[in-house]
Amino acid sequence: MLNEVPAVSFGRQPRGMVVINEVPVSWISFEVTNNNHYQADTFRVELPISGQDDSLTPHYWASTSPLLIEIFAGFPNDPDNYSNTDLKSLILGEADEVEYDPERSLIVLSGRNLVARFIDNKTTEGFDNLTASQIAQKLASRRNLKSFVITTSTKVGKFYAITQTLTTNQHTEWDLLTFLANQEQFSVFVKGDTLYFQPLPEPSDNPYLLEWQAPDTTSAYPRYNGMALKLSRSLTLAKDVIVKVHSWNSKQKKGFTKTARSIRNKKGKRDPGVQQYSYIFPNLTAEQALQKAQQLLKDITAHEVRLYAELPADNILTVDNIIQLKGTATGFDQIFYPDAITRRMSLDEGYKMTITAKNHSTESTVLV
Repeated sequence: MLNEVPAVSFGRQPRGMVVINEVPVSWISFEVTNNNHYQADTFRVELPISGQDDSLTPHYWASTSPLLIEIFAGFPNDPDNYSNTDLKSLILGEADEVEYDPERSLIVLSGRNLVARFIDNKTTEGFDNLTASQIAQKLASRRNLKSFVITTSTKVGKFYAITQTLTTNQHTEWDLLTFLANQEQFSVFVKGDTLYFQPLPEPSDNPYLLEWQAPDTTSAYPRYNGMALKLSRSLTLAKDVIVKVHSWNSKQKKGFTKTARSIRNKKGKRDPGVQQYSYIFPNLTAEQALQKAQQLLKDITAHEVRLYAELPADNILTVDNIIQLKGTATGFDQIFYPDAITRRMSLDEGYKMTITAKNHSTESTVLV
């Protein structure tokens, strides 16, 4: 298991650091949410006006832009003498909003990681003669980011839908990158100052363990390696799910419908019925329509079972890991995939994290 060391430890001495425009600042609390790869990560930081560098006056916060913020957290060997190199960078991003509270002598900064540079810029540029990897490198350079890009070979002119839709209407550069990633079965995300465009990670066989133990003869109270645990399931998605994608391809002058379906393992139980979803996407090929139906089916059924957990924070779990729940003696004992991990550190509450995760039920079979 990834988290073999108990989450609760009397030796925990977490430390954090906030750096703004390369200047370390005093802070009261910070919160960082790492989302799945197709979304921006977010942050929120509370800073006192007093105790800052002489240059960080209220006038500075009212007039300076951009504000580049990096937040670090971890468990240094010497909690009384450490630097950012002894901690892990949780996020590098730019502030979207500055809030000044003169009554409380407080500054609150909130923003997103550097995915925002792609989200905030639109394009109708045609890239027909470039590959997806070449476009990723081009856009990263345009937004002053480094890039780690695995080479692809198909020119985007082959993706007929993109040349007729994305490049004839204004879409964000991030829309373009995520579309290309989907076409190539790639993952796209920004970590630090680098854009990553690479194949989807293989499912890990080393899960992060959440273990619940109900009260028994040895303990009158439940035991759990966290602080809170909530589980839910959608009875709508517990039915068979059918996704149909309809498309008319004007180049081929042909229309078609492609279907993907998940089947509930009923085990002799009453048929719970069928939940149907229908979508229309223009100018797809038959293969693209089938892939779209399969992807939509996976996305929809992945929300059937959901998990929420609160834990003492560590820097082990990422959105690429899987979470295994054990010990409830119910159908909720299964694998979950993280949606979001929020870490919060404050001077009075310490270092904590919340997790939201999802999956389809173990009683459902997703046909893709």
